[in-house]
Amino acid sequence: MKLKDQNNNLLLADNIEINLESEVGLISNGYIKTTRDYHINAKKIYLKKDHIELLDCQITTCTAKKPEWYFKSDQLNIEKETSLMNSSNNVIYFYNFPIFYIPSFSQSFSNEEITNRPTPEFGYNQIDFTYGNIYLGYVLSSNISGKIGVGASEKRGFRYGLSHIYTPNQNQSLTLKSFHIEKT
Repeated sequence: MKLKDQNNNLLLADNIEINLESEVGLISNGYIKTTRDYHINAKKIYLKKDHIELLDCQITTCTAKKPEWYFKSDQLNIEKETSLMNSSNNVIYFYNFPIFYIPSFSQSFSNEEITNRPTPEFGYNQIDFTYGNIYLGYVLSSNISGKIGVGASEKRGFRYGLSHIYTPNQNQSLTLKSFHIEKT
């Protein structure tokens, strides 16, 4: 089955059962492509009154059939009113290899000013040479958010760290970024 909404969000599934009056239902073996370029696969998607619950799901922003990176989550809940995502038992994969376990995290899908989208970063500097990081965002409050990053550098090896972002108002923000690099 295939459904598309007015914003061009796409849903493909083996089975869709929705009560059109209450908008509550169950989707089996679903694939979602959002207009913000998230690609989500889930065994079960429960549409509930105040939230959406995804079980045994995989999320990425890669468009390839075999994504370079993705994270897998046992359970992911998206609050309908706030678009705040909470997930548990998460593992980040890079080329199908599990590289980092995160017990739980939260992220905002609706606030464009919160820069916590789980997108890989690649770069080059004089200390690390070529490096890559994968980030997962979290939200502590409407003013404080951040990202957990893990990755590797060509010269120094495994890297991990945090970026905290404090936004007192719409036109100001302060970012504190720290990484620890374990030479391998």
